This record gives sequence, structure tokens and C-alpha cells, in this order.
Amino acid sequence: MAKCTACNGEGGYYEKCACNDGNVRIPCSTCGGDGTLTCPICNGTGGDSVTCPNCYGKGCEYCNFTGKINRKCDNCKGKRIVDCGKCQDGYIYAICSRCDGKGRIWRTCGSCLGTGQIIA
Repeated sequence: MAKCTACNGEGGYYEKCACNDGNVRIPCSTCGGDGTLTCPICNGTGGDSVTCPNCYGKGCEYCNFTGKINRKCDNCKGKRIVDCGKCQDGYIYAICSRCDGKGRIWRTCGSCLGTGQIIA
């Protein structure tokens, strides 16, 4: 028996995993990969219309004589959307199951079938 020259007697070699760094990005199922959700407080309206506190609905300059003023939602600050909160930029990051987070995969040598030796 002789030491396998294809794997230098190691019985195999490490190959870089497709994940590159041991982590995978999975699109978030909560927000669909968008990273944001419609505000659950205002249902995406950005706020609501309330009776003018200055004239009590009778009409004045403050409310443009409509008797109502628009109030921004405290939760989304009028933006109509909020951060998902379950993901990061629309993705869930997890440890790669192929390489167990190592970023590389052991491949058995095809020449010696993992023994590290070949028949001389």
C-alpha cells in the first residue's frame, strides 16, 4: 500500500460550501421578503381624521374650516408601514444545514475511496 497522491493520504479534501460562510438567507415568510408590514394599528392609512381640538368641529383656520384635522398614527408615524420585526432586511439568517455552519464540506477522495492509501 502507498499513500494516495490525489488526497495526500488524507482520504479526502474540503470543498467550499455554496453558502460561503456557513449561513443561509431564507426569505421571511411573515413579510414575504419585503422587510416591512402594513401598520397593524392604522391598517396602512397612516393615521385618521379627528375632530379639531381648536373649534370642536365647527370650523376654524386651524382645520381649514373643515372641523377635522389629520392625525398621524403613533405606531408608524404616518408612513403606513412598520418594520417586520421577525427578520433582517426581509431575510431570516440560519446556519447552513449542508456544512453545519462551517462554510466547507468534506469530500471523500475518489481515488482511494477515503482510505488515504492506494495499492501500489
